[in-house]
Amino acid sequence: SGNSELPLSAYDSCRLISQNLFGWVKNRFTKDAYFDFDEYFEDTKVAQRMSDGLVELELEAIQKIIKVSEKSEKELWQKMYDAAFNGRRTGLGTHGLADVFLALGIKYDSDEAIELTNKIYKTHKLASYTESIQLSKERGSFPVWDWKYDKNSEFINLLPEQMKTDIKKHGRRNISNLTVAPTGSVS
Repeated sequence: SGNSELPLSAYDSCRLISQNLFGWVKNRFTKDAYFDFDEYFEDTKVAQRMSDGLVELELEAIQKIIKVSEKSEKELWQKMYDAAFNGRRTGLGTHGLADVFLALGIKYDSDEAIELTNKIYKTHKLASYTESIQLSKERGSFPVWDWKYDKNSEFINLLPEQMKTDIKKHGRRNISNLTVAPTGSVS
């Protein structure tokens, strides 16, 4: 049909990794329970690096397929390779948020739950983009990256000023970092 969870560029794919948020709750189901934001930030950077590694694995696999493909299929596989190469799209997401609330003793529809959710996803975003910038410093930006587009992006403009300065100077490794896919049965 034409339905999907996420509209993608032509011939592109979304390489999904989902982090179980429950894993960062310490002292679960006690009065001393808390969400370890520092550990989560560092682990999310690692997960973003892993996500970028998935792009590399996909590019290697497509190159092997191109080598053995019939002439009629090579064009399609080349388009898929070009989309992956040019954007380096990743989809780092989460699951287990309701479990976090339970482990912390927080009522699901409370102001505290909303505040915690905002803090978790702000940490998620900042860690992921911090690592994408670092990867860009180390390995280069995705080939079609250009500050003239990022500077007008509503999403990029929500990032802290220092992060925007770093993006302007070093670029980003990935055209897209985050996708919170439906994962109800995953956790």
